[in-house]
Amino acid sequence: MTAITPQTQQGGVKAEHPSLGDVCLLGLGVTGRAVLAYARRHPGLFARIDVFGASSSATASGIDLSTAACAPAPLVRFAAQGELPSRAYDLAVTSPGIPPHNDLVRQARLHASALIGEPELAWRLSPERWVCVSGTNGKTTTTMLVSHLLSEGGLRAQAVGNIGVPCIEALDRRSDGDYLVAELSSFQLESTDALAPRVAVLLNITPDHLSWHGSLAGYVAAKGKLFARLGPDGLAVIDGGGEEARAIAQALRAAGRRVLMLGTKNGPYDSLCAGGAEENIAYVDPQTRRLTVVLDKTRQVLCRDDELKVRGAHNMANALAAAAAALDLGLSATAVSSGLMSFEPLAHRLEPCGEVGGVRYVNDSKATNTDAAIKAVEAFTDAGCQRVVALFGGQDKGTSLDELVDACSRGCRMVICYGEAGGRFAEAFAACGAFVTVREHGFHEAFAAAVRHAVAGDVVLLSPACASFDEFACFEARGEAFKSHVSALKDASCPLPSHDHGAPVAMPGACA
Repeated sequence: MTAITPQTQQGGVKAEHPSLGDVCLLGLGVTGRAVLAYARRHPGLFARIDVFGASSSATASGIDLSTAACAPAPLVRFAAQGELPSRAYDLAVTSPGIPPHNDLVRQARLHASALIGEPELAWRLSPERWVCVSGTNGKTTTTMLVSHLLSEGGLRAQAVGNIGVPCIEALDRRSDGDYLVAELSSFQLESTDALAPRVAVLLNITPDHLSWHGSLAGYVAAKGKLFARLGPDGLAVIDGGGEEARAIAQALRAAGRRVLMLGTKNGPYDSLCAGGAEENIAYVDPQTRRLTVVLDKTRQVLCRDDELKVRGAHNMANALAAAAAALDLGLSATAVSSGLMSFEPLAHRLEPCGEVGGVRYVNDSKATNTDAAIKAVEAFTDAGCQRVVALFGGQDKGTSLDELVDACSRGCRMVICYGEAGGRFAEAFAACGAFVTVREHGFHEAFAAAVRHAVAGDVVLLSPACASFDEFACFEARGEAFKSHVSALKDASCPLPSHDHGAPVAMPGACA
């Protein structure tokens, strides 16, 4: 394949750069469309693009196939349904939605000189000043935090990747000196080869997407690719709370790489750094409650944990990760503290939705697995005081509920189980006996029950621990429904009809 000469000038790849040759593009989802759009804006970068796996509804969904190519090159050909790559290609670019065991990927590997994903393609075209963030939970919050800290500290930064903006889409808006802060999923990391960020952040690793990767080992290996090409000046920021992440950190340190640990296996409020300067580590000092980052033997003391608008130990780990990245990129402790304190919670991630009758409502619809739900419950758990009314349910992922039941025994006054997963969840919770368990049919009935049972001082927490697809198109739609119900509750002049199967309750709904 013809070598790529990287650059970072505004406008993407310069026209005089050599072509990438013949490219096999797998899938025509968000990333596939972004690659095609980039090719249209940069004639000459690609000689030919063959698109495989495009659905028959591509035109109906907004792609005009007749104008997907423009004069001059590239020539774009859309393969027939079911057709597989069968000729030689200089490069294959795959979609994160296509698993590695799929026939499209297998055939592309056989016929292309290299197979990569869209983020790596963008990195190869413009490799300077990348910060990459991955992990099972917390990726989006940390990505947005890094971008926010850099921007507030006087640097230019764009948040891209799995957060919703394809990396390659940002290249045309990138000026010299800009940072790209990329959230990368395990799907995207699976198809990386040469990606070498300036700072790489790995948050927690808990079992997820195992059918896609084939096993937990495959999932962990994909996450580890984040550091495969980390340079000697690069920084690996790794959560110390999990065994798999700590093993990756140990291997990197043995290889002579710069590694900063986020807390220890006991969490972000713990540190092995007795004197504050022995090793790279970030933690919350349990005595002063101040976020603290030790980087290259320099101890930086930041703001207090209660000065942040986000809450929960997991968000402290996210904040420490973002702070470590920003400090390593040259920001002062004062600038980082200011940025941390001004950062607002993201939608559907422990998002405060208001207070009605002394009851606080919190939307954590993004918590689609038990690990995220545990962290949410713990964020509102005060010693000896159980005031959480938690809503769990949706499409069941079949994972163990033991640790979630344990967390609820410490922080929940009541759990309300609903949806496809409601039966299994209710059975597991009812066996505990440390709190009240309620079983409801669906999401709306569950919210009605929460309204009926919550009293002043409680927190009604939507943190489903499940996918949303039994009732909603996505977790965002589920969260918006929750917020809509809370908004209706605030309108005292609006009669609130009941959706509960039992006695009538105050249930938010549409008002004429």
